[in-house]
Amino acid sequence: MINILRRLFNLHEGEGPKASLMFIYGLLIISVVIMLKSVRLSLFVTESGATRLPYVYVLVALASAFVAWFYSKHSKNIKLNQIIYATFSFSILFLLVFWFLLKIEFQAGWLPYVLYVWVAIFSVLTGNQFWLLANDIYDAREAKRLFGFIGAGAISGGILGGLLVNFLAIRIGTANLIFFCIGFILLCLFIVYWIWKKSTHYLVRKKQRSGVRVIQASSSDNPLKLLTSSKHIVYLSCIISLGVIVGNMADYQFGVIAERTFTDVDRLTAFFGLMSFLLSILSLGIQLFITGRVLRSLGVIATLFFLPVGLLIGSVAIFISPTLWSAILIRISDGSFKHSTNRSGLELLALPIPPDIKTRARTIIDVFLKNFARGLAGIGLIGLTLGLRLSLPFISLIMIAFILLWVTLIVKARREYVEAFRQAIEKRTINLDEQALNLEDAAVFESFLKTLEGKSERQIRYVLNLLEDVENKELIPHLKRLIDHPSPDIRALVLRMSQKYQELDLSANAQELIEHQNLKLQSEAVCYLYKKSTDRISTLKTYLEHDDHRVRVA
Repeated sequence: MINILRRLFNLHEGEGPKASLMFIYGLLIISVVIMLKSVRLSLFVTESGATRLPYVYVLVALASAFVAWFYSKHSKNIKLNQIIYATFSFSILFLLVFWFLLKIEFQAGWLPYVLYVWVAIFSVLTGNQFWLLANDIYDAREAKRLFGFIGAGAISGGILGGLLVNFLAIRIGTANLIFFCIGFILLCLFIVYWIWKKSTHYLVRKKQRSGVRVIQASSSDNPLKLLTSSKHIVYLSCIISLGVIVGNMADYQFGVIAERTFTDVDRLTAFFGLMSFLLSILSLGIQLFITGRVLRSLGVIATLFFLPVGLLIGSVAIFISPTLWSAILIRISDGSFKHSTNRSGLELLALPIPPDIKTRARTIIDVFLKNFARGLAGIGLIGLTLGLRLSLPFISLIMIAFILLWVTLIVKARREYVEAFRQAIEKRTINLDEQALNLEDAAVFESFLKTLEGKSERQIRYVLNLLEDVENKELIPHLKRLIDHPSPDIRALVLRMSQKYQELDLSANAQELIEHQNLKLQSEAVCYLYKKSTDRISTLKTYLEHDDHRVRVA
């Protein structure tokens, strides 16, 4: 079983225990987030009413901005493990107090608001800290191999959390789910302690954290000036903002209809848990079987259409019939596409932005722009529901208008994206170590192939480095041609990339390059022949006993 897992997830010797613990950490912490989100929404809806959700959206936006400022100001000189311990310890204390207040049936109108806002902040902090720890204990090469496996733990956590809520809410009560959350957080605390203790040799090297932390300010530049520094960033910012606004409006509609359908708090919690379970399963299936295919055949921009189109269908359904089935439809469209195709599309849309600008822009977008959009959605819903007293079908019409604007911006963003990528290739500004580096977008891949047909050795080498982890049969003719390129570096890259293709045999070329003057090229030739050999041990022995000492060194 261990060997199967190693081959499946490309785990190297000795990486299993730490990677497995990170997998379990992600599984547990996301399970907690899913359970708490189900508990907070059902308690808020039953105690305060779904029509009050816009108020809490505004509170979440304000509280998140304050926590981001406080966190960035006071966490710069504190070790990450200590921050995580403090977050978990405070969370356990908070949950114990909240459970006690629920048990004594403490009557206070502000209590559901406090829980809702706290869970929102908790989910952002713990998710951020999880990936910060992963970035600290793994270098870039390890991360590229292992983050898929570790991320699968987080996705599994969504499935487990939803199942637990659906199964336990009616049996033990909504309030008692908090004890499962406390138990999971305690387990996470011990896991983080063990991982940190075993990773001290990784952590000796100093890391600049200002560019890594999502919620830490990294620049004194004017935020507005930075977000308007290029058309590409403007489109990206607007697409993200509209996604947040429409998503909050969809969440409001779902909450109102769910409140009308379920009067019992435990049944409502179980329903929310079931929805979380289904959404996690759908997100995983879409990510595994749809996102990659759409990227390769249609490109990044196509992946960004799934979410708005899904929400458009859900909005039309609510306009026609604001019942539970239409609420489920809009919730499924929002939840499943947001965390699969849309997330991948946005990550890749930001890829050609120069790293220094992207780090600062992401910080501003995550800390300020998303919260501003969330607050704006809350204020807008308050005006629509309490001021104008519009019903759900009329709110759907306004959502449809926002979605049409969203789709228009995505269409306009395509040209800027391709142009930004062309400039990034020329200036070599794409970060090769970035974990989100997936370059199989159809439109961009075509520009890569054109570069490989060019004469610039520097650009060809750069593109081959970018495409090293990509397996696409359209590359085969270019690899056949470039194996005869004058540059030893390019030929070495070609041999390394060609190992993935069974239909491509460069053994004769590699045999000739065994005695080349360039040691790096010699080594890649030996490696290629070893990988392609049917008798690998004999192949190694042949070259270890070669007359030329340079071949033996290679």
